[in-house]
Amino acid sequence: MFMSYMSSTAGGVDSEKVKEVITSPKIEAPSLGAGLLDEIALGLDTTSSVLTNWHHLAMKLGVSRKTCLELGRRSTQNPTNQLFQYFAASRPRMTLTVLKEALRFIKRNDLLKLLQNLEGE
Repeated sequence: MFMSYMSSTAGGVDSEKVKEVITSPKIEAPSLGAGLLDEIALGLDTTSSVLTNWHHLAMKLGVSRKTCLELGRRSTQNPTNQLFQYFAASRPRMTLTVLKEALRFIKRNDLLKLLQNLEGE
């Protein structure tokens, strides 16, 4: 079952927009005061034969292969940051619920836990 409310620093419900929570510089992740997007990027930018990455998340959320290739080729920023900037521009109404469902699907419980820690649970 999905969590209904976010009750901490993020200060909203799962229906809150990803662009307002994930890409907000005001929201800090638990470790070292890094931004939430930076923390998520640390987990998704890695290449691993075991863990899924930003590309898997993008594909689950319906991003085309062509767009994924373009995001992966940009060398000035990490691909996860590029992906969330893409979502902010192309899907400004995407909610945290949608993001959490996709993270569950790609089995990134570590990142779900990060979001739960942010919620104070």
